[in-house]
Amino acid sequence: MITRMSWCCMRTKRVTKDTRMQDQIPLFQEGNTPTKYLPIYRVMLVREGQMQSYEHQFRCSADAARMLATYLADVDREHFVVLMLDQKNHVIGIHTVSMGSLTASIVHPREVFKAAILANAATILCGHNHPSGAPRSA
Repeated sequence: MITRMSWCCMRTKRVTKDTRMQDQIPLFQEGNTPTKYLPIYRVMLVREGQMQSYEHQFRCSADAARMLATYLADVDREHFVVLMLDQKNHVIGIHTVSMGSLTASIVHPREVFKAAILANAATILCGHNHPSGAPRSA
């Protein structure tokens, strides 16, 4: 009769903190050089410009709509924008995540949150425009 064993019972040796440390000791002995180098990255948030605003603090969705309408007034393609706010709902930045075509804008969540995390935003507001002027997609 054949008995089945789960994959976790098939380990050959028990791994503990001491055994891991013993496995790594030869790496630090004299004469060993690293065989692989890892890249080191620096991520920066760069301000590209400024926009005049009369809104000091968002109190309702109409305030956000006015700011987005001003920011996206003269664009001919669909843009997806993130407004980054601090804890008191003051705008600390605007980031255009995607510039699409006449009818679509492709957006990935990591691109939405990247600038907000770098700017230490407490809240984000996402918005996009309809260049055709229609409030709903066809």
